[in-house]
Amino acid sequence: MLIVESHIDVPTKADGVEGSMRIFLFHPSIPGYPNAKFPGVALFSEIYQVTGPVARFARSIASAGYIVAAPSSYHDFVPSDPLAYDVPGTDLGNALKAKKTLASYDADSSATIDALLALPTCTGRLGATGMCLGGHLAIRCALDPRISAAVAYFATDLHSATLGANNPDDTLARCKEIKGELVCIHGTLDTHVPPAGRDKIRLKLREAGVVFSWFEVAGAQHAFIRDEMIPTMRKGDEARGEGTGASRNRMNLQLRYYLLLPLTAAVTVAVAVAVTAAAAVLLLLLLLPVVVIAACCPQFSLTITTCYAHCKRAWGLAVFSLPREELESQQVDEGHIFTVDNRIIAED
Repeated sequence: MLIVESHIDVPTKADGVEGSMRIFLFHPSIPGYPNAKFPGVALFSEIYQVTGPVARFARSIASAGYIVAAPSSYHDFVPSDPLAYDVPGTDLGNALKAKKTLASYDADSSATIDALLALPTCTGRLGATGMCLGGHLAIRCALDPRISAAVAYFATDLHSATLGANNPDDTLARCKEIKGELVCIHGTLDTHVPPAGRDKIRLKLREAGVVFSWFEVAGAQHAFIRDEMIPTMRKGDEARGEGTGASRNRMNLQLRYYLLLPLTAAVTVAVAVAVTAAAAVLLLLLLLPVVVIAACCPQFSLTITTCYAHCKRAWGLAVFSLPREELESQQVDEGHIFTVDNRIIAED
């Protein structure tokens, strides 16, 4: 499906301050059907705003037939340009995340929903998604009854209620207001949302009666869906922001999917072919004496000892290529002497 990318600037007002927020749009397009309508998705980014990986994530959603609207979360402080995946960018992103108020976050969500519903090509059915900071914002966005479903990837600051300048936030306390379905996805090795934090979130959602699905990806760390490598960061940044844990995890995933899995598949196929060939040869060698015996003894009235004698001669003929004269004259068990055509020469 074709995707048309654009942006709009919408007015915002929070904490008595008016401003403007840029929303990046990723719109599916069907040639010949300019009036085709699609459901919408509000996509909230991580602490670096709408970066390349976030845009690619938006395109993947749009390619499935959704209009994606990705707001610039830090429009209160900086332009809509993405922050760099480095130490200064991480420090700035974390600082702005803590400085922005809950009222401003909620105003952004409402403005994004309004922008989607204002599009003539939107069906009015809306969902929300996001990762990291955006995962938390997607859940807060789902507090709006206009959101039918939300998918939150490794939502941070949710279990600790530390989103925004005026924390503790009330996201989990208000989760009973969520009317749509919720999906939460985490990595089992995510240090930003530890096991106890994940247990707390899951318990609160269950107690509130929220319809939700819960997934934990084994061995995955924080930010595991981001498809762009992060430069090496100084030790300790992992505990504060998008640090080396995400980078290492992405390297592990790339190694697993682009090298180890194909290599494992190739080895498996080679072993399977070798085992099959060996089994075929073994079966052939096992059946050959039977075939020879059947040819030499149509009446099949031999004793077990006689069959054994035939097998010895057949193996000698097939494997060791003994001369016919030697086979015809050799003495076998139980005193039987046979010729190749099964005529008994002598018998005790």
